[in-house]
Amino acid sequence: MGTEWTLILVPMPPHIGRPMRRLEDERLITGRGRYAGDIKLDGTLHLALSRSPMPHARIRAIDTSAAKAMPGVVAVWTASDLPEVAPGLSDFGPTGIVQRGRPILTNDEVHYIGDAYAVVLAETAYQAHDAAEAIAAELDPLPGVGDVVTATADGAPKVHPDMESNIAHSSTTTFGDIKAAFAADSVTAKIRLVTDRVMGVAMEPRAVTATYENGGIKVWTSTQNIFGVRNAVASILGIPEANVRVLAEDVGGGFGAKGTVFPEEVLTALAALRFKRPVRWVATRSEDGATTSQGHGTVLELELASAPDGKLRGLRGRVIHDIGAYSASGAGQPGIIIPHMISAYVLPAMDIEAELVYTNTVPTGFIRGGGRPLGNYGIERVMDRLALKLGVDPATLRKRNLIKPE
Repeated sequence: MGTEWTLILVPMPPHIGRPMRRLEDERLITGRGRYAGDIKLDGTLHLALSRSPMPHARIRAIDTSAAKAMPGVVAVWTASDLPEVAPGLSDFGPTGIVQRGRPILTNDEVHYIGDAYAVVLAETAYQAHDAAEAIAAELDPLPGVGDVVTATADGAPKVHPDMESNIAHSSTTTFGDIKAAFAADSVTAKIRLVTDRVMGVAMEPRAVTATYENGGIKVWTSTQNIFGVRNAVASILGIPEANVRVLAEDVGGGFGAKGTVFPEEVLTALAALRFKRPVRWVATRSEDGATTSQGHGTVLELELASAPDGKLRGLRGRVIHDIGAYSASGAGQPGIIIPHMISAYVLPAMDIEAELVYTNTVPTGFIRGGGRPLGNYGIERVMDRLALKLGVDPATLRKRNLIKPE
């Protein structure tokens, strides 16, 4: 017996194809927005962190006695006081990556400037910050690497001493006949591009407020990833996901950097759970810059081949991508960078090797395009080189290789 179908005609919503008046602007520009740092709850404790001033060092000892004796201080914790958070955070990465998840509080070594090793809870924000500065950590400096060029050089210091090298993962993206693409009659052009680190500097720095509520936790956070925060808080603290509620009411900018789950979100929730009191953490501007995800730091080594008439034949090379001290969302970036090297061109063949590299820097993530700008930057720069080699106008070369509408 055949299936009977009923055709239902649904009228097009009246707003399709028409300009819509934005509803939130008046509220936001007249100061009536509500951000994670605006949540004012009675009895709120304030959280501050002690962070490493060194890119790589061994922690010999942490003296918290002076901080504990300061006015208004309720608690001072190091990693040994927080067994719940020992597994740390681990974001997605390609299969086979040598995983080094971010610690909530680091225990034995610091791996970048800003790596946190102690947390303070106090009755006021000033008291918390003063006590955090009074914590004395005995740090033995270790050799460090600040970029992928240094990290992949022969004899480079190890970011994580138990690893054979700083390379966390290698992979190859290939299609077509790359050998034929670089035949003897091909015209080729090479380029090496070193991209600097970038930051997504939002008007609102990262901030978290958490409170204990009906046996669960309610978290306000400046995030682009409410479900990721919920899942991390629930799994790390051993709470059912249904008992963790995460809100991002208004967010004063994110640019992709706030798409990651951060240790401060877990720590603030943990403190609220332990003390059954509201807890608040707001990053200073310098703290936000030193600890929020950054982007790029990538080296692109590319060679493009064409026929003598300028028709593209193939692209080969290497992408060396900086993921920082720990594996975070930046580990997925080459999977975005490399496909965007095709751009809008007919490219018959590709052979690109990608390496993910650990460095003693803040972990990388998504900043304004999540790798798409790098892929397009790479192909367009090497297209200019090829146009020069062919002696043709760069615009003409591009038109000759664009994917046709058909």
